[in-house]
Amino acid sequence: MEINKIKRSLLVLFLSFLAIGAQAQLEQAVKKIFAGDTVTNGHVPLKRDSDSIHLADMRKSLEEARLNEANMRKSLEEARLNEANMRMEMEQMKLQMATADSVKYVQQRQRIDSLRQFTKGIPVVADGDTLFYLFTKRGGYTPSNVPK
Repeated sequence: MEINKIKRSLLVLFLSFLAIGAQAQLEQAVKKIFAGDTVTNGHVPLKRDSDSIHLADMRKSLEEARLNEANMRKSLEEARLNEANMRMEMEQMKLQMATADSVKYVQQRQRIDSLRQFTKGIPVVADGDTLFYLFTKRGGYTPSNVPK
């Protein structure tokens, strides 16, 4: 039994040495951490007015953004005005084309009517009813050769 007590005592002694060694390592690690900390080394002065400099930069950026927005709004307004002008020009061109077409149509009608005075049309008759008159060739037939 004596031997068991000695073994236990040696085991407790060995474990205590291990614990003391681990505690020493832990203390060294904590000292290294605190040595790297700026709080324990003394006061490190911050940049003077760093917040006001940052605030000034933000204000400058905000002012630039407002100017960009104003320029973009101005450009957008100019584009809208340009579009409205182009639409008006297109409408004017349509009116001119319609007017030119109507004048051309009237001239064609007058020319056709004047030709009718000199050229006698051949009537196309179906069931004793005159459908229309032919004045020129139609489908390879002259007015006088149109099948009846």
